[in-house]
Amino acid sequence: MLNQIALVTVGLLRLKRGPQDMPGSREALIVVILAYVSVALGSFRMQELPWADAISAALLGMALLWLFIWGVLAAARKAARVRQTFTSLLAANTALELIGLIPTWQVKPWQKQFQQSVEEVGIEAATAMMQDPPVGAFSIIIVVFLWFLVVMMHVLKHALETSYLQAALVATLYPMVIVMLSLPFLRGG
Repeated sequence: MLNQIALVTVGLLRLKRGPQDMPGSREALIVVILAYVSVALGSFRMQELPWADAISAALLGMALLWLFIWGVLAAARKAARVRQTFTSLLAANTALELIGLIPTWQVKPWQKQFQQSVEEVGIEAATAMMQDPPVGAFSIIIVVFLWFLVVMMHVLKHALETSYLQAALVATLYPMVIVMLSLPFLRGG
């Protein structure tokens, strides 16, 4: 089963496989959830989040993805496809998160120095006196994010049995929903 999940995940990342190829069993879902939580915890801990916050962020990220997939498929009257679609997207997200660990690690010292400068002198002065950011690492992080959106579009195209344009429109809703849900927390309340 692990081999099949890995092969399907690689196929999803290459846009050669669809969610219908992912095992739909509860066991496959559990394996992918465990892999995601492990990788997400590593990523959040790398960003120096306390354990409780890292666990909360990993579980919240997974829950938001599930709610989004469930909402989209339920609205399209295809709720029976939620498990395979969610498993597929979570597996793809896990693999891409692994790819993104290295550039995230490379950005961390710059980010830490910038945050420290902001606390000391304010955002304007910190921005003016900061060294150049690690553009290559930031570029990889952006490419990984866009890659996930393309994979989500591909998976939703198959799950919804729709056109790439409609799937792209639905896939772009996901980051917008996440940002809208995050704004109250980013504003401090």
